[in-house]
Amino acid sequence: MKKEQYLSLIDEVIAQGPYTDTYDKHFTSEDIRFTSKSNHIYATVLHWPEDGEIHIKALGNDMKLLKSTIRDIEILGTDLHPAFARNKELDISCGGGVIEAGDMPVVLKITVK
Repeated sequence: MKKEQYLSLIDEVIAQGPYTDTYDKHFTSEDIRFTSKSNHIYATVLHWPEDGEIHIKALGNDMKLLKSTIRDIEILGTDLHPAFARNKELDISCGGGVIEAGDMPVVLKITVK
């Protein structure tokens, strides 16, 4: 992925879901923050769902923001590479109970080419 494409993606989508600096907010699996480096996009899921299913609208085909192909997804801090499909949204599935994050965010390392 070219640097210009990353900058375009970051300019258009900094976060998915409402943004707040207060700790009173109860985040859901739809609250995701993004950053990128080299050929990786890091998606921080602020609340990991019990069923292990994540749907990222910003990286799906409908948004047309990511022009590159996704090669791999890794859950940082683990050896897990969950199954994924890029449809209307980027659908990521790693099964229920595999990640027990509690109130901690989980970071996905998305490798693109």
